[in-house]
Amino acid sequence: MRSLILSFSFLSQLIPLDMMKYSMIEYAKKFIGVEYEWAGNSADEGFDCSGFVCEVLKSQDYIKNKEDLNSQQLYNRFVKDAYKTVKYVQEGDLLFFGKDNKSITHIALAISYTQCIEAGGEGRVSTKNGMVRIRPINYRKDLVAIIRL
Repeated sequence: MRSLILSFSFLSQLIPLDMMKYSMIEYAKKFIGVEYEWAGNSADEGFDCSGFVCEVLKSQDYIKNKEDLNSQQLYNRFVKDAYKTVKYVQEGDLLFFGKDNKSITHIALAISYTQCIEAGGEGRVSTKNGMVRIRPINYRKDLVAIIRL
């Protein structure tokens, strides 16, 4: 039988890491179709990429409820907190996009080895086409970092 690794978060004594990632992904999927709003951080008003990921991370106590961080700040936080940067994607990983690791412009959550869930629009514009959606990870060509939670 496969042994389960326990997480060091608040719920570590109760929920195995694999279960926490599953729970986080299922929570994220509840927002599919919520409109994109640049600088948005709520399901009622709309999400931008970092507002959406912050909401999901709060559900598992990775960040505090009142924190609202942009993509670059999230990358810096998880690197500073010694989360592991990896080369290959697993479900539950954070995906950072941009020019390089000092110019992060987008964040998404891996839901499989090939797909991610993100809030996307058209940059700093709110559009009717923008929303929380599932896309292939390789849809964007500017993936610069993967962080394993």
